[in-house]
Amino acid sequence: MPDDIFGDALPQSDRPSRKRQLADKDQRSRDDRIDDCLNYPLIYELAELLPPPSAVGCPRGYPSVTYLLIAAMMTVTGSKRSALGTLSPKQWRSVRSAVRRHAGRRAAILLPAEAPSRHQYLYAENKLLAPSLDLLHERFEEYAVQQALAQGLFPIDVPRNWARPERRRLLAVDATVPKAPSKAEPVDTTTGEIRPRRVDPAARLYYENGEDKKTVVRGTKVFFASARDDGYWQRVILTVQHIADREYEDEAAIAVRSFARLQAQVGLRVVDWGVPKGEASARRSRDRP
Repeated sequence: MPDDIFGDALPQSDRPSRKRQLADKDQRSRDDRIDDCLNYPLIYELAELLPPPSAVGCPRGYPSVTYLLIAAMMTVTGSKRSALGTLSPKQWRSVRSAVRRHAGRRAAILLPAEAPSRHQYLYAENKLLAPSLDLLHERFEEYAVQQALAQGLFPIDVPRNWARPERRRLLAVDATVPKAPSKAEPVDTTTGEIRPRRVDPAARLYYENGEDKKTVVRGTKVFFASARDDGYWQRVILTVQHIADREYEDEAAIAVRSFARLQAQVGLRVVDWGVPKGEASARRSRDRP
């Protein structure tokens, strides 16, 4: 909603602060968050969608759920290397216990005594997880919407206030650029030689923080939509989409497609604020949705 829809916008210094204070009950340690990943039911449901081991070739060293659990832990630790480094013998026993509780004794028996190496995970990521990404993403969106509705987000039986809508009734969308693991380009622009080092072929240069305070960042742009409530740890990520190019129109197109998918599932109502046609793309580029 534009700030000045009902009059002139207040200066930033005069606006009331909406920053929430983090209470003691909201504190979550790193071990607590990793334990949440290990006991998240969706991960074990997604593992059932992955293709079974092949009868020929090198046998799969770990059950499919192992690699999904490591991928989930990366959201807490920040990288593959740190996620695998977290799997000490004590933490690996916690993984085995979680697999036994959620996937059964047979899956737990298939787990070796030691955690997988980084090379083993990268191989599984390329050969197992990446080919099934679309299927995993579709099931993730379905589960995320169910979780948001179960938490009381997007209620349909409460009065609506268009001037000051509740946080839980809004779909928050944004795009971010995670930092690329390397600044190197995949190909030397001078000689045309392919670089042997590890690079991110999808990394680009982007401008963040708007037109006034824009800063240059290099990485891969990702669009996401989420539902939020007033309390901490109550945000639900509904969808995540990779933006292949750095044009605003591509980001807007992905946002519109995401709205179309989510609208029917959560009962969204799209409001047109009457932006002139010539100014629509400019407003999308300046303002956050």
